[in-house]
Order: sequence, then structure tokens, then C-alpha cells
Amino acid sequence: MASRRARSKRKQVGSSSAGGQAQEEGNTSQQHLFLDPQASAKYEFFKNLAVLSCNCVKFSQFPQGDMRVEQIFSEIGWKNFLEIKEPVYHEVVHQFYANLKPKGNKCKTMVAGVTFQFTPRDICAALDIPADGDDEFEDVNYVSVRATLAPNCTENQIKVGLLSPENRALQWIISRIIAQRKGSKSYVLGSDIPWFAYLLNGKKVNLGKFIFRNLIKVFSSDMGLPHGALITRLVRAHGIDLEQFKNGKIKAGTTLTKASFEKMQVVFRNGSWRKKGDQEMEQQDDEEEGDADQEMAEEREAEHEGDSPRPFQASMHRTNRDTLGVMINEMRQLHTDFYDFRTEMRGRMDSVDGKLDRLVNHFFPPPPPSAT
Repeated sequence: MASRRARSKRKQVGSSSAGGQAQEEGNTSQQHLFLDPQASAKYEFFKNLAVLSCNCVKFSQFPQGDMRVEQIFSEIGWKNFLEIKEPVYHEVVHQFYANLKPKGNKCKTMVAGVTFQFTPRDICAALDIPADGDDEFEDVNYVSVRATLAPNCTENQIKVGLLSPENRALQWIISRIIAQRKGSKSYVLGSDIPWFAYLLNGKKVNLGKFIFRNLIKVFSSDMGLPHGALITRLVRAHGIDLEQFKNGKIKAGTTLTKASFEKMQVVFRNGSWRKKGDQEMEQQDDEEEGDADQEMAEEREAEHEGDSPRPFQASMHRTNRDTLGVMINEMRQLHTDFYDFRTEMRGRMDSVDGKLDRLVNHFFPPPPPSAT
């Protein structure tokens, strides 16, 4: 008769084998969603990344006044693109990026078991934008553009509060739609400068090629997963039913309108936009500070109801609270500065990569296609 220990050991081994078999069957059941084992492994990484929401502009509810924002984008053919508002789905975006495989001027990917390819020209067609313009930013004078945006700024980075209403709107569109990114958008980054240079001077960049390169360079959790609206349109164009993903739809993004723009320290008065005056800003700050003080006072009263703290104790609590608040703000600013610096360096490295590619193709052109 087998001992109790032996029976227990056989039971554990059987249970472990059954669990391993179940896990293997689970992995096998999802293999049809991926191009290869590498894509399946990438999916485990990408599924934990934030999918960025679809932001848009509603020009019908955004009076221009003396701004040229709508005119700028109408002239280069991007107005319809800025007004796109599509649903974005977690699982669709995760599968799209996990399976993404660039090859030359094309990318292959798979969503819901359906494989398809696309090019920069397909991106332009999906976004209803022209497939023309410079492939790379050329002859951008960073110093001159910075001086145009914020003539009196002596800091390394320009706070968006220093921008004119027109440039503030452009910055919103650049950071949230055109070159969509995650993280703080309270500063103008170095990678934003070329966009300002082109838009303010009416020059065109091939946005399809820019987004194409941006898609294949998503590799960091801090970057998030951008261009969800484009992915929705590409997937739909290849006949994939998105109804199966409806439970994974992410929250809609922000729409730029008159009401939302006026929350950015600007006002629309007498048919023109202007920054809020010092008196209006001080009044707003006082109101916000008063509301915060009142809220904190109510919290202290609720927390210490029935207590009678001595004046010295109350003073120490207030001093410690103020000191802690200052430290928290400094830490947040340090994090923002580091993130913006890293994003700027990535933008400059991308520009260097593009120039190196053009040099290599110039001196070492690819062989002509063989005759068939």
C-alpha cells in the first residue's frame, strides 16, 4: 500500500502537469492572433502600456477671431484630420503594435487574426490628408523660432502660458494630435519647434511618413501608444469587425472648442482672443486659493472635531504642511523637466537618424531591381 507521502507527491505532480497543460492550451488558443512567437512576447509588453485617447478640434465651436489656426490647417489640407473623432479600443491597439513589422516603405501587422499591410500613403488616405511635403524637417532655426514664440523668455524651456493665444492653440494641436505624446504638455519641447517653424510659415511636411516612422518607434512605456484613431481606420478599412472589441473602448479624449480653450488662461472678447490680464489672473488665483484653503479648513475641522489644539501646534502643522507642499511641487517639476529633456533628445536623435539614412542612400544607393 502506497504511503501517504507518496500519494501526496503523485497528486502534486498530476496537478502541476494539468496546470501546465492548461496554460499551454491557453497560449496555443491565442497563437492565431499573432504573426509569430516574437509578436506574442511583444504583446505581453504592449498590453500593459497606456493607449492614448483620440483628441480633436471642433472648428464649428471654436471661433477664430484674429487667430489663423483654422486657416493654417485648411491651407495645408489637414483641417479634416484635426476633426477626426474615432472610437479607440485597447485590444485593437495592443495587437496592432505587437504584430507590427516594418519592411522598407511598408508595415505588416495583424489584428483579430487578419493580416494586412499599409504604407505612408495609406496613412494619408485614412486621415484624409495630402501625401506631399518634406520627408524631414529642413533648415529649422531653433533660436529664431523660440524668439518668435516667447521673445522675453530666458529659461531653457518655454512655458505654454507665455505663448500667444494662436501659438497656444497650435501647441495644443501639436502635442495632442499631430505628434501625440504622453506626459506633461505644459512646456514647448525641442521636438515641437520644427512643427511651429513649418506651420507658422505655411510649409508642408509629409505627415503620413512622420506618423509611419512614429508608429515603428514606439518602444517605451513612458511614450504610451499613440494614433489610436488612425489604427481604428486602418483596421476598419481591411474589413475587420470592431464590434467584437466594443467592451474595450477607451474613454474619449478632449475636444478643442471655445469653452475648453478658455480654460487655458485665455478669453474671447469682442471678436478676438487674448490672454487673461494680470487682474483676472490674480482674481482667479485668489479664488482657487480661497477654495483650497476653505476645503483644507473643513478637512481639519472634521478630522479634529472636539479637539482644542494649542496655537503653537496649529502653527507647526501649517508650517509642515506648507513645506511638504513646496517639496511635492519641486519633485513634480523635476519629473516634468526630466521627461521633457528626454523627449527632446529623442526628437533630435530621430532627426539625426533621418539625415544619416539620406547620406547612406546617397553614397551607397540600393541595387536596381532585377529584371524579371
